Amino acid sequence: MKIKNKLGVKIFGLVVLSLLLAVNCAEKGTEPNTNIPPNTFIDGFQIELAPDSATCYNTTIFWRGSDPDGAIYWYYWKIISDTGDSLYLYEIETDENGDSIGVDTTNISTWQVTPNLFVTLKLDFPSFDKSYIFEVKTMDNDKGEDPTPAIETIAINRIRDFNYAPDTRILTGPPNGAATGRGIHFVIQGEDIDGAIDSVDYRIDNGDWTRVAADVTTSTLTIDIRDLELGARTISFRAIDNFNKEDPTPVSVSVVVEAGFAPELTLSIKNNQSFIVPYTDPIIAELTVSFTATVDFYYSAIDSFIIITSEGDTINTSETETTFENLAAGSYWVDVTAYDIGGNFTATGQVNFSIVELAAGNGVLCVNGVDWATYGQAPPMWNDGVPWGNRTHFKCWDLFDGAPLGSMPDFADSLLGTGSIPEWMFDTLFFDAISWFGNNYSGDQAYWTEREDAIMAYLEMGGNILLPARYGSTWFFDELSAYCGIVDGSWRTDLGADSLVAKVGILTNVHQETGQSLWEIPDTDGPNNVWIYEAVNQAPGGHAGFVVLPNGEGGGGAFCYIAGRSYRWDNADFKANVDVILETYFGIEN
Repeated sequence: MKIKNKLGVKIFGLVVLSLLLAVNCAEKGTEPNTNIPPNTFIDGFQIELAPDSATCYNTTIFWRGSDPDGAIYWYYWKIISDTGDSLYLYEIETDENGDSIGVDTTNISTWQVTPNLFVTLKLDFPSFDKSYIFEVKTMDNDKGEDPTPAIETIAINRIRDFNYAPDTRILTGPPNGAATGRGIHFVIQGEDIDGAIDSVDYRIDNGDWTRVAADVTTSTLTIDIRDLELGARTISFRAIDNFNKEDPTPVSVSVVVEAGFAPELTLSIKNNQSFIVPYTDPIIAELTVSFTATVDFYYSAIDSFIIITSEGDTINTSETETTFENLAAGSYWVDVTAYDIGGNFTATGQVNFSIVELAAGNGVLCVNGVDWATYGQAPPMWNDGVPWGNRTHFKCWDLFDGAPLGSMPDFADSLLGTGSIPEWMFDTLFFDAISWFGNNYSGDQAYWTEREDAIMAYLEMGGNILLPARYGSTWFFDELSAYCGIVDGSWRTDLGADSLVAKVGILTNVHQETGQSLWEIPDTDGPNNVWIYEAVNQAPGGHAGFVVLPNGEGGGGAFCYIAGRSYRWDNADFKANVDVILETYFGIEN
């Protein structure tokens, strides 16, 4: 019995202990949350004095948090405009046209998370009282959030009650006392150390101010003053910043407005100019006529152009060119009138031009590469017909637009054009030979260099080239040097021989009229080369003149180089020799 009692006591004790544990567990499971929520405080914000770009200012907001029974893990913030509009972060991307565009990426008017105690944003303050509402709240280690986020109104007028006045400058315009027309072109720049230039006011004399919006990204503005009255005038300007503060010291200029000014107008084509097309492809798909109107000498600007064409077009435009399309052989004209901002105008009148087909078989193309404005000996050389010898079947091309080659009475109608020679002309269909008188001065050699491929193709198809030129080595590109068998490193430079001594019986010595200089003479070892001239007094043994005959006889890809200044030889001597070269070595009888 006693044993049973003892056992019963033990069992009873275990039951009581189990009940106590059960009650204790039940009470702990229903225990209420005792985490104290954190608090958030905004310490302030800082707005940079000057905008980063336009009216956007870098703005930094500072905050902190506290948690009496834990630690702060995260901060959440958001910002919204005072108008209620959402704000977005954006990134610069490139669109399908290659232009840079801003693309919205993040709506920062929704909660953003950060471990930091500040954030820097670029905010737009187009006016002094523009504001934004910023909120921030904390989260503690128990994921408890501040139920009352800290709120701050961000505005420039909350941290400073002053605004620096802008300054104004005239970037483009007449000086004081200048004579001008009735329209004056100005470029005005405003400067503002704590903002951006929103607009510019201007006035004439003591009249009312007129306000014009400026480009806030550059703080500049183009202002064309029109319809000024004649006489003495004072024009004033003042900049206004994005907070509507005016420059208290406007800038001004005094001028004298006069009648009689008008644009100086030039066209890219000359009256009666011809454009050559091959008979095999006689249509010019596009012919662009450009025009330049100069008005800066009286401080004006061009307002517009009126273009009338032979095709029946009347065009009012600010563009400085017009394009004719699909022009066949025939006569055409264009009439351009330029108007400035003061109402003055200049008209070209009817400028005639023509499209001319070039037929096959034109003999020799004679190219002038000597700048006549510098070398007065050049016109007599052409007057005497040196480049074509005694040929009567030839055409001319002038690399210099200003040279008077086309005014020569004996062969003016043979001038095909000026400037760059069309690539299609390098064809034996049109010319048996090219007589290119080069000088390597004022840019003539660039026209040779741009046609290196065409030159080689022309020689290889059987065309012939005569090249009298100084600075000889500069004309021989790699392919041409190989074609002519130029010995590497053999060029003798900076020579000034007094004559060309003939090395073959069919040629004669060529004497100088005035001083020769800047010769360059090579050695050649081509199997089909003929040594035709030597400069005895300067470079004995050097090939001052040679002819390459690929087929061993006259014509068919012959190339002849003659050292020296072509315009300083005795013209009669030189013409006689050129005639022999064209006939004997190039196979051209007439």
